Amino acid sequence: MKKLFKIKRQDSPEGQNYWEEFEMVLPVGATLIQVLEQIRLRPITVNQQAVNPVAWDSCCHQAICG
Repeated sequence: MKKLFKIKRQDSPEGQNYWEEFEMVLPVGATLIQVLEQIRLRPITVNQQAVNPVAWDSCCHQAICG
């Protein structure tokens, strides 16, 4: 199923935040971590612009919570 994700990004802790949109085809039941990992592997926005891969903090990686 195709979904649109809007991610609020910031280049540094002091930097201005901004939004980027990514469209992805996902399997039913995909977790948020799986979505972020797919965007990290292919950081291309809906406008076909290559951007920096997303980064995030997490503590579990069990793929059950998010």
